Amino acid sequence: MPQMHIVKDKTIDKSIGLKRALSAAFMVIFSLVYHSCHAQNYYFRHYNIENGLAQTQVVKIYQDDYNYLWLGTQNGVSRFNGADFVNYTKINGFKGDVVFDILQNNDQILLRTDAGISFLKAGRIQNYSAPNINFLEKNMVKDTDGNILYFNNFQLYKIDHGKSKIISVTSAKNAGVFSLTKGRNGKVYVAVFGNGIFCKSGNTWRKITPFTGAYKNLEVFKILPDNSDTNKFYLLTPIKLYVAVNGVISGFKNVLLDTIKDKLLSLEQDKQGQLWVGGTKGVFYLRDKNPIHFTNANGFSDNAVNDIYRDNQDNLWLGTNGDGFYKFQGFDFVSYDRIKRKHLKLIMSVANDDFNNTWLATNGNGLIKFSKNSFKHVYLPSKDPYTRYIICLSHKNGQPLLIGTYGGLWSLDENKIIQIDNGRDMPKDIHAVAYDRDNGIWAATGSGCYYLKKGSPAVKITDQYVNTIIEIGKDSILTGTDKGLTLIRKKSIDAGFKYDQLLGFNVISLVHYKNLVVGGTAGDGLFVIDASKHILKRYTTLNGLRSNDIYSLLLDRHGDFWAGTARGIARFNIDLKTLAISTRSEVIPNPVLEYAQNAIMEYDDKIWLGTTKGLFVFSDSKQNNPYFGKSQPVINIESIKVIDQSSNKNKEYNNSPINAIPSGLTLGYGHEHMIISFKGIFYPDPDNLLYRHRLKGYENLFSYPSKLASVEYSALPPGSYTFEVIGIASNGITSAPKYLDIEIKPAFFQTVYFFVLVLIIIIALVVLIQYWFTSRKNKQRRLLEKIKLEEQIKIRKRTAEDFHDDIGNKLTRIAILADMLDRKLINQDVEQKQLITNIKENADNLYRGSKDILWSLDPQNDRLLEVLNNIKYFAIDIFNNTKTHLEFEGFTTENESQLPIEFVRNTSMILKELLYNVFKHANAENVILTFSEDQEKIKFTVSDDGKGFDVNSEKKGRGLANIKTRAGRINGIIEIETHECEGTTVSLVVKLKELINA
Repeated sequence: MPQMHIVKDKTIDKSIGLKRALSAAFMVIFSLVYHSCHAQNYYFRHYNIENGLAQTQVVKIYQDDYNYLWLGTQNGVSRFNGADFVNYTKINGFKGDVVFDILQNNDQILLRTDAGISFLKAGRIQNYSAPNINFLEKNMVKDTDGNILYFNNFQLYKIDHGKSKIISVTSAKNAGVFSLTKGRNGKVYVAVFGNGIFCKSGNTWRKITPFTGAYKNLEVFKILPDNSDTNKFYLLTPIKLYVAVNGVISGFKNVLLDTIKDKLLSLEQDKQGQLWVGGTKGVFYLRDKNPIHFTNANGFSDNAVNDIYRDNQDNLWLGTNGDGFYKFQGFDFVSYDRIKRKHLKLIMSVANDDFNNTWLATNGNGLIKFSKNSFKHVYLPSKDPYTRYIICLSHKNGQPLLIGTYGGLWSLDENKIIQIDNGRDMPKDIHAVAYDRDNGIWAATGSGCYYLKKGSPAVKITDQYVNTIIEIGKDSILTGTDKGLTLIRKKSIDAGFKYDQLLGFNVISLVHYKNLVVGGTAGDGLFVIDASKHILKRYTTLNGLRSNDIYSLLLDRHGDFWAGTARGIARFNIDLKTLAISTRSEVIPNPVLEYAQNAIMEYDDKIWLGTTKGLFVFSDSKQNNPYFGKSQPVINIESIKVIDQSSNKNKEYNNSPINAIPSGLTLGYGHEHMIISFKGIFYPDPDNLLYRHRLKGYENLFSYPSKLASVEYSALPPGSYTFEVIGIASNGITSAPKYLDIEIKPAFFQTVYFFVLVLIIIIALVVLIQYWFTSRKNKQRRLLEKIKLEEQIKIRKRTAEDFHDDIGNKLTRIAILADMLDRKLINQDVEQKQLITNIKENADNLYRGSKDILWSLDPQNDRLLEVLNNIKYFAIDIFNNTKTHLEFEGFTTENESQLPIEFVRNTSMILKELLYNVFKHANAENVILTFSEDQEKIKFTVSDDGKGFDVNSEKKGRGLANIKTRAGRINGIIEIETHECEGTTVSLVVKLKELINA
């Protein structure tokens, strides 16, 4: 705590008492006087326009299926998530100012205003006219059949496709509807004036409580079914509360409510079954014993309470007329900040004595005795004004209460106060004081630590500035100083006790537990020491502490540690092995304020703490505060901001008014940058929610817990993702996860189609390149072949010319010489003549053969027409001067393609061989040569009507083998059809494809 400044105050009367006796009939007056005098404040969390509320007059409170609170006011409606408000008024498009009623219907919010009914859906508003209503006609309900019901001007209506239709509850005359309610059991009830209470059953209404006798004309504007008893109802009228049990009505008896003349405005029952009634001044808590009227005097408001609402987590909300709305935080915390309408000063320390009194040390107002729910000032019997500045208190069973002041050390034993440092040589500023197990007294001062024993002078042990003292064992005292820790053993400083990590630390609070010492510092957080292992661990706000200023420490009866800090209370456990601290549960409520140094104690199952704003008392129960409702927070994804990187335009999806974000979000290319905002709803402690999140498909691990309620993702690759977020409440309980599916579609160049197209293009390019290389290679090959062919043609031509000039001339000369020899022979020797004839014939045959060779060598004859003409001329020549009739069929062509030399030569030789065989062996009268061609093949046929032959018995000498061999060279086929005495037909068939490959 900051250095305190001593200020003198005016003297306060030494005793406060109630001078007048109060009867039971004036119990409320006593309650008001008591609370105003002693200011016992209950904790209500307050929300108003300063926090963002649309307007201060809250008419209606409602909770939707997503746990948002909706608050109807005199100027629009507010949606609340525990921390932030979103407001809707006339500016947003709906008619009317006052929002009397609110109801969720599937994905829309219905608002009943002073100008009709408005429907809010996905940020759009539709307005429908409806009759004007008064303040009491503000309940809309949705029955089990999904019908929206409301009442107006004593008539019950049903909304059907935006139009209102009257519904009849009973056939009785003048049966005006005064109230419409839906219970937590889902049933719908109406109160009909002069008739009774009806319950909707299917399409009919069943009377469950008749109005008779004195209750005939009850103007019931609120029906409240009991939490546990299905046959019990509470009926609220403007002037009185009634109860109906098993159809019988009676007045509700409560000593507080019976004495109040306020107009009654609202009614609710809490989870514990206690009734709350809102009046024109505050609210009444109607428990059987000690009912409470909550007003400004005890922590609430003096304004009228228009509505009381118990949400689906059992939190209790109260809407006021002009003071915003409140949340009741339960009875686990109370505070005392005034005595006799005067504010308490800083409470420096707290302690109890052997007589069940609680003592408060003040900074300038002496002691305050708290006993039997009353406060009393007690001053030390000294004229020294510094004795009114009480710094510390300490008590041990069976021993007097020790009082440390700026005016010395005192003790109080029942009603006896004495100064125990009187006459002893020691400073007057007593910062801390404690008993040891031998009842010796240890005092911490600004100039050292002192030991006092009855009847002995004070013994100075240290010279340091000492803040706090604790006993950690027999003859072992540990002191916290402005330089760290000092251990005193047997009245002497233990020089071997050193923790260099704490040098220079201002240690202001200490507590001992088993083998551990836990210490708090001013500005350096918390430390834990295991003296048996000489281990020290430190913790600061970086480890989750509320503050680094730890003013007071306490170990309670449950083994939990409590720390009063500069920003509220911390409650935690320590692992004895690892020295790790863990929050058992956050103290709720936990006002953010500064606590006093060493001003903490446990008494009467409560933790008492002195603060800068009076005395605070917390329950130390391990049970959750029942008024905090269910402990699990709820998470909602509130908005998604998608950034279009191509156009720099943003698109935002908001849960407005309710869950308007689609369950599955599909985004196109260029929208991979987004900011997702979420909010946890945990009304007991909304300020200390932590969040963990991850984007499945992008990251596997959750983020570290953080209060940051948004996350930004950029440059997300295309794909399917699931955003998952959980909330962690201050009590350690986590929410159910909230999911959002997100799909980022790829650009066309990132799709499978694109990759297939690219693959096709690549393949096509490869094929094209291969084709180009092949074409280029073929072109080069054709060029080479052309050059080679041209060279071959030249060679063939030269060969033919040389052969003709050389061989031809020589053969001619042989023939001439043979002829000359024949003429010169004188004797006509037959053998010689025959020999000469053979020479002439062989020379002639050789000449004709060489002529065929020369013909085939000539490149000009590499045409099909030349082949046909050559064969034709050969046939004419061979059958000339014979009786054989020669006929040609189809021996012409327009094919001017150049043919391979192998084809030209072998075809000519085959056909000439066939014609020669016919001429020599067939004895045919008719010979037909046929030629045909088409797109696939060419065919030569030689047919005769000669004697034929037997192919199987034909001698090899006939030349058929030679013919077939030649046909094989050009990939041709020889087809023979012959029968003895019936002629022969031989065909040569060559396929053009095979001809190319020949």
